[in-house]
Amino acid sequence: MMTAISILSILLGGMTIIALLGTFDMFFPKPVTRARQKLEVAPWKSFLVGLINVIFWFVILVIWFEWTQANGGPEMMPYLFGTALAILLLIGLILPGFPGLVALAGLTGERWNSLSSPLGKDLSGGLLLVLACLTPYVGWFIFTPAVLCTAIGAGLLTFFQRAPKPPVVEEKPA
Repeated sequence: MMTAISILSILLGGMTIIALLGTFDMFFPKPVTRARQKLEVAPWKSFLVGLINVIFWFVILVIWFEWTQANGGPEMMPYLFGTALAILLLIGLILPGFPGLVALAGLTGERWNSLSSPLGKDLSGGLLLVLACLTPYVGWFIFTPAVLCTAIGAGLLTFFQRAPKPPVVEEKPA
């Protein structure tokens, strides 16, 4: 019984993620478009920025929790602040990374079926990403972290990197 519930929750969770990927672009088109441009121009840069940020925040959180355990354990007030900090940091990685994930789903859907509508591209790309991430072992431990690091990096570059200024062309009098 528990196995059936687990499988059902995984499938329903995957469907809700696909629906969220499909509708996010409708509500926030500018960040998704900018993240898509970052992914098209420099996918490896997005991956490296995301990987560095994920590793950095993971190390900070491990150090914080180890320190609180060594200095009094869970009944300590700093432990509560650390837990709140961990939640805020995870939200801080997830929120900027979500436009990158939607852009990645859209790019995947466009490369798979370029004739469909933008919503169809997001949904089909999201379906492909979710199914690839659910693949045992390779999807779980290699593909999912790579996709998430790339999405987080593209999202962070979208929000924290300024758009280049267009070159100024001066006209010379004849």
